[in-house]
Amino acid sequence: MLTAELAEAFLKRFIQYIPYQINIMNEKGIVIASSDKSRIGAFHEIAYKILKTDNLMILTEHDANNYIGVRYGVNSAVLYRGEKIGVVGLTGNPYEVRDMISLIRIALEQMLEYELGKNNDNYRGNLRTQFIHMLLYEDTAHTRSELSFLSSQLGYQADMKRIPILITCSMNPKHDYTNSLVQLCSGTSDQDIVIKLTIGQVLIFKSFPDMSDEALFEDYRKTIHAFLAPVLKEISDRSHSGEDSSCYCLIGTFQNRLTYYRSSYNHCLWLQNQLEDTTRLLACEDAPNHENTSIYYFYDNIGRYVKNITPLPEFHRIYNAVAENIDEEQTDRIIETLDTLQRHNYNMNSASQELGIHKNTLIFRFNKIKKNFNINPVQNVADREFIEYLVYYLNTPK
Repeated sequence: MLTAELAEAFLKRFIQYIPYQINIMNEKGIVIASSDKSRIGAFHEIAYKILKTDNLMILTEHDANNYIGVRYGVNSAVLYRGEKIGVVGLTGNPYEVRDMISLIRIALEQMLEYELGKNNDNYRGNLRTQFIHMLLYEDTAHTRSELSFLSSQLGYQADMKRIPILITCSMNPKHDYTNSLVQLCSGTSDQDIVIKLTIGQVLIFKSFPDMSDEALFEDYRKTIHAFLAPVLKEISDRSHSGEDSSCYCLIGTFQNRLTYYRSSYNHCLWLQNQLEDTTRLLACEDAPNHENTSIYYFYDNIGRYVKNITPLPEFHRIYNAVAENIDEEQTDRIIETLDTLQRHNYNMNSASQELGIHKNTLIFRFNKIKKNFNINPVQNVADREFIEYLVYYLNTPK
């Protein structure tokens, strides 16, 4: 926003007319341009105070030495469209330079408005690139105010509930139709943030402007399916026309703060990472009426996520004494029995069919496990969690 290059250009224009030392600080309170080159890069505590409080101007007299990087003078906030983006300061008797600082601040703000406003299309394009990069990849303390500013410039409401949809398609680079998918995803709402990541991959932060909190979890999957319908049809049509095209859609977590979008996008990437490991079976939904396409919701796989991000030594500290006397054959039997039962929600009929054993045999095995651990996961939620994490621990390479 207020860059060192722009600040230096401003100084070159005005320094010959101002008999006082001029300092320009960025949004972090760092001196980025100064008549005294030795001050560039230093932290200016008063500037930082102006940026982080309601103060627009602070005079420093005999107390200047009480602040880091501050001298006798006056400092004033630099505004761009109502937002503080930096501070300009004059070194000298604060009562002599007070009126002059206002003129300098106004001149700097006008120059900033002009530089950022010229070539508006390119300016908006650069804003969008900066916004997307910051939204997905940056994790810094000053990101919140910058994201809020950029979103307002691009017309996005910052506090709206959105959920990420990561669409990944296998496609031949010679028949790249990613831009067509972007167009299909862009026509629903101007509050949807649609991003082309790479060939065959599009990320959408889908907005829900008219959906109440009460109806959100009741209806959001229907809304997502309706939103994806034309996209999936495009993929299906191309597949039927001879192109080898398949697709999966990964749905992250709801967020209403821009600074959390990065985490929500990472939830999609976690789902993608799990899919790349064929030994891990994620809960998924087949896309309605479309072949070669599946939809995976993070909310359906939270338990697996918690296991995945919890360090294995922590599970070892919990279960090592319980598991140390279980031999390899017993371990395999426990994993096979309980993992299958969990996936079938403890339905003995369907679980026994998958295992290829008689229902009574499965009941016998299950009762033996219940007796060994004195648990009943069918009736007790705590016992079910105990078993779920035990199976995960036993099934993880040590």
